[in-house]
Amino acid sequence: MIARSFFKAIKKEYGKYPRKVITDGGRWYPTAIGRLGMDHEIMNGGVRSYIERWNETLKDRMRYFDKYHPCQKSDCDRNHVLYWIMANIFFYNHVRPHMTLGAKPPIEKNDWENNTNQKVFLKRIDDLLT
Repeated sequence: MIARSFFKAIKKEYGKYPRKVITDGGRWYPTAIGRLGMDHEIMNGGVRSYIERWNETLKDRMRYFDKYHPCQKSDCDRNHVLYWIMANIFFYNHVRPHMTLGAKPPIEKNDWENNTNQKVFLKRIDDLLT
């Protein structure tokens, strides 16, 4: 039910369902995906492991951050969380050394400045906040 609602929200936002959905093999996906006419691929390990690790890291950091630095405003809204996520993404990609990259961040300064994805990323964040 939740998976189906999620895909319906995607269609409402973008006007169509994705052609293909890649999942971790959760038993609730095949029914929803099949009923909506999308192709389904199950991915184990590899890139999926990196994404799962990122999600877990993000959840852990949000949990600790909110515990020690909760929003001080009485009318705290989603922007509090979005700003924190933007700061964490920036730290993770531009500051934090990664062992597999020789203690360098994934995106170094020159790469970021020359990357057209920067504009797309910033536009999407701006759209979320307005």
